[in-house]
Amino acid sequence: MINFQAVKISIIPLVFAVLLGIASSCTNDKGPAPVITGSLYFHFHSNIDQTEVPGYDTIVVSNQGRKISISMCQFYISDISLVRSDGSLYQVENKVILKIFQNELYFMCDIPVGSYKSVQFNVGFDSITALKNPISADTVFTYPEMWFDNSLPSQKYIYFYFGGKIDTTSSADGNLKQMVNFNYRIGTFPNVQQVKLPEESFLVSNKQLQYIHITINYMKLFEGIDLTKLGNLSVQNISDNSGAVAKSIAKNIPAMFHYEF
Repeated sequence: MINFQAVKISIIPLVFAVLLGIASSCTNDKGPAPVITGSLYFHFHSNIDQTEVPGYDTIVVSNQGRKISISMCQFYISDISLVRSDGSLYQVENKVILKIFQNELYFMCDIPVGSYKSVQFNVGFDSITALKNPISADTVFTYPEMWFDNSLPSQKYIYFYFGGKIDTTSSADGNLKQMVNFNYRIGTFPNVQQVKLPEESFLVSNKQLQYIHITINYMKLFEGIDLTKLGNLSVQNISDNSGAVAKSIAKNIPAMFHYEF
């Protein structure tokens, strides 16, 4: 004869064990697998045509024979994206970098491993970022030399600041005494420029450092600019940034950047 009371008692712990196992399996669920990444860096090289500029106030000669020295060069980059091999974009979130002439190496992000074919970014930043008020602890925006005017927060940032001396003779064979000061402070939203580098495949591997070497040819900024006219050598304020010289300089910015060969 079957002892039904005994069956009931034995079923209860069995059911409890099954439920406990289900609960345990839910508790031990680790969720999605962690993203495997490598570290991405941009390494910039400052050039006048094919000649790398060793430092501020050093005279370098362009391919045309024109002498130039740089005394100030800083610019902001933002909206940084990596182009995957399939054409999709990996956006580097919340990253704004102030590229200072003396500093060449900049960490971008930890990026998912895989195959990529290009990078792109803006020189300057969007209108929301431009409303940011600098604080003393902020190492990117607290640079007074990169401000136009504290009273105009939506437009106060200089996106690209480039100054120095250049030979302004029409024949590009002037002596040192014929070098004239130039000073370009490019800003305001219409002058933000997108840089899209050409396709060149690179691979990001697990826990490895990947460097993108980018040459900046500052001589490209002067293309289409008549250097014999002193009025073409200066963009100083917000008002100047609506003029033809500022627009020409700004439009030349993307052409400065290419991969180091």
